[in-house]
Amino acid sequence: MAASIRCARRCRLQAGVSMDFARTASRISCSAKHINHQGASESSAWYSLASIPGALVGIVPIGLFAAALLYFHWQAQEHERQRSQMETVRLLAAAVDNSLDSTVERLSIFARLWSSSSLSEQMVHAQAKEALGANADWSSIVAFDTNGRGVFRTDAPFGPPVQANARIDVWQPVFTERRPVISDVLLDATNGAQHVAVGVPVLREGRVAYVLIAQLKLGWYDRLMTQQGQPDGAVAGLVDRNFKFVARSSEGEERRGADPTLQWVADLSLRPEGIARYTNLNGTAVYTAWTFTRHGWAVGFGTPSAPVDNAFWDHLLVLGLVWAAAVAIGMVHAFSKARVIAASLESLEAQAEHVATGRRIEGLPDSHVAEVNAGKIVYIAGQVALDRAGNLVGKDDFRAQVQQVFENLKSAVEAAGGDFNSVVKLNYFCAESVDPSQITVVREIRDKYVNTSNPPVSTFVVVKRLVRPELLIEVEAVAVVKK
Repeated sequence: MAASIRCARRCRLQAGVSMDFARTASRISCSAKHINHQGASESSAWYSLASIPGALVGIVPIGLFAAALLYFHWQAQEHERQRSQMETVRLLAAAVDNSLDSTVERLSIFARLWSSSSLSEQMVHAQAKEALGANADWSSIVAFDTNGRGVFRTDAPFGPPVQANARIDVWQPVFTERRPVISDVLLDATNGAQHVAVGVPVLREGRVAYVLIAQLKLGWYDRLMTQQGQPDGAVAGLVDRNFKFVARSSEGEERRGADPTLQWVADLSLRPEGIARYTNLNGTAVYTAWTFTRHGWAVGFGTPSAPVDNAFWDHLLVLGLVWAAAVAIGMVHAFSKARVIAASLESLEAQAEHVATGRRIEGLPDSHVAEVNAGKIVYIAGQVALDRAGNLVGKDDFRAQVQQVFENLKSAVEAAGGDFNSVVKLNYFCAESVDPSQITVVREIRDKYVNTSNPPVSTFVVVKRLVRPELLIEVEAVAVVKK
């Protein structure tokens, strides 16, 4: 009677499974026909093309972010370069002011000695020649009276008439205001050369009797323009209040008294200091910084723009090439993943057609309904790849961990008085980090322990991770052992 009931239950179960299988096969058959209508090649191509936007979505923002970082880095470097260039031009301006102040002070000392003595003009001429030898930045010393009559010149012997000063107007503040005067670039009437002079008053009986003038060695100021050190191609220049070149670190003699570029002159008229990009007199693009001295002259310091500009574009080119390579790699990777997906779809189509005919899908593990007639049910908790001492076996080795898990299951069921033939159900919990291609290892090792002609029913679940991250699989079992 009991056997008949079990038989009837088994028949009803098989009938239900058959009906469910038929309905499922019918639905899959419809799906297979629809998929076949589209075509396997069309699905593969569609997934390959659809993968491109996904690859670009991640790469394009990274490229734009890197470009923004490059731009801000270049801006920071450019700010530092401008700061350094402005600091250099201010140091040059300070050096010019110190030199002019020193000339005024030295010349004033000589003028006071002349004022306080009763020496003749001839004796003062002799002392002026001695003073000229002690001052390396002076080219000559000249004296005029209030009428512009030449008293003496150190570059000429005393006695013969000295040519009257045609630019006596330049020195009028010396007579009227009793203060030193620094001229702009003047043309020397005696030799036709461009020069700059410093004049101070010589007092006699409380009034200005003479103007004592020191003509400056402008070649000395040419060399002064190079004192701060200059990169290759850099040029420093000094212009007077009329924006005529007084000195220049290169081509100083040739450019003396000439005009700078019109654009720079226009900016000098508008701002006391600044930095901008110009084309200099040699036709070279330069970044020029400028500032004014306390005496009204302007100092400019220009560095070639090519190294600065080219560095930015070179870095941008490298970034573009790297980004293009990243895009290419991303597209190749996307295509490779798409091919795997397309292959899976093609396999699904084939399996759907196979199931629609009523045949089982090959390669899948057998499914069973386990029926327990008698015996003691034993529930074995999930086993992991730990040995008897609690040490992990097979770190990062899926096969070794599966082997240890089944050894632990074998020991557990034997401890309960059974063997692997007593196991009626296995539940697998596999970490998602395991490569799907290794899943076949589970069946391979399981078959060494179970009766392959009548294996236990099983459930295979993929989980995010197990209780310890180094564990790759956990298996729990249900066994029925004889009482």
